[in-house]
Amino acid sequence: MEKKKVTLKDTVKIIDTPPIIRGRTDMTDVYIKEAESCSKKAREAFLLSLNTDGNNRNKALWEEKQNSIFAILFSVFSLEAHINRIGNDELEKEIWGELERMKLEQKWLVFPMLLNGKTYDIETKLFKNFRKVIGLRNYLVHFKDYEYKELVEHPCGTNVIGIYEHVNVKNAELSYNTAKEMIKELGNLLKK
Repeated sequence: MEKKKVTLKDTVKIIDTPPIIRGRTDMTDVYIKEAESCSKKAREAFLLSLNTDGNNRNKALWEEKQNSIFAILFSVFSLEAHINRIGNDELEKEIWGELERMKLEQKWLVFPMLLNGKTYDIETKLFKNFRKVIGLRNYLVHFKDYEYKELVEHPCGTNVIGIYEHVNVKNAELSYNTAKEMIKELGNLLKK
């Protein structure tokens, strides 16, 4: 296979208007911007829940959960959009056609190897976090509400549904930061 010249962004730009790449919207940047926004809103709601009570606390708890869900999902959307754009743009059409349906983790390991002979070290904290984020996304997509009858204590002292163990500000921020770092590291792997 002849390698194509790789000219990719090595940083994620957060901008206010949809970025256009090769005549189309770059969904990686759209999704990562939303992940960042939701992650920040989850943090604000979490902090508010610690400093309020009653209905205001309940509202803050709901907003933390809701924004955490969106931050996790948008983070994985950005990872999927980014690696698919690379596959489509940088791999030969026949090869991309064969690899397009691979699982997300496999794409992130295989594509840099095909393009530049390098790949991620799966033992690093970054890659382990990447796997965790994919697991969080899968948990949300295949959610079974009947598994969460037990309550857990939120740091604010209120008992909340057990989903909080997965869907919380900590995992929202982890998801956003991991997506941003995986994209950056991929840029480093693809540099000649």
